[in-house]
Amino acid sequence: MSTSSSNTHVDFRVNRALFYPNDSGEPANITGLITSFNYVEDVTSPFVAATLTIVDSSGFINSAPIQGGEEVVIAIQPAGSDQEFEYSFRCWQISNRFARQQKQAYVMNLISGEAIQNELTRIRRSLSGNPESIVVDLVSNELKSGKPIYSEPSLFEMKFIANMRRPFDIIADIAVKCVSPKADYSGSAKPSQNKAGGTQTNKIKGSGGFFFWENYRGFNFFAVDSLCADDKSKLKSDKLEAPAWGPYV
Repeated sequence: MSTSSSNTHVDFRVNRALFYPNDSGEPANITGLITSFNYVEDVTSPFVAATLTIVDSSGFINSAPIQGGEEVVIAIQPAGSDQEFEYSFRCWQISNRFARQQKQAYVMNLISGEAIQNELTRIRRSLSGNPESIVVDLVSNELKSGKPIYSEPSLFEMKFIANMRRPFDIIADIAVKCVSPKADYSGSAKPSQNKAGGTQTNKIKGSGGFFFWENYRGFNFFAVDSLCADDKSKLKSDKLEAPAWGPYV
């Protein structure tokens, strides 16, 4: 099998896959039903997602039954490695269902549990403080996530009313307004000619904002400046343990 993460394909084997029914019964081992597993994490997505392609000759889809919201735990081991990676998802949709000769094939679509909780949560209160603390509050208290959160503060604080919006919507809105805590507006300005023929200076202003995303280690909230900075740059956050790789567009 192979999986993809940030457009990288990795050969692996599925050590185990457990399906937990909504009635809190014993988990079902579906390892032998899986023909493919595709995992995706994206720096622009607040949650991870995956798909399982299932070939079912035992009528598992009906006997479970699969209703949506069930927990699915998958443990994989990359080829040539002794390390095992375990993922926990929630089933949100069954698609591409096909039946022939007493066998069914279908795709089980999986997302983070926080993504489902986000759809059920509306924020009614006002929020204030540094965006970093707001993000931590929304993820930990409103989405009730126990996953680690890695982040850096914004240069400025903010205050606003949530207006019954979902946590991920609020985070996406404030992320584009955040400024890297290491941004420096006091540097030398570039001279230019004005209409009168004299010289004037224009300071470079603005910021790339922040990205909020989930990956295998947990949730992340970092400035674009930090993600694009090299190891020697003063813009890189000390809290950024796993830098992003690839071209910046």
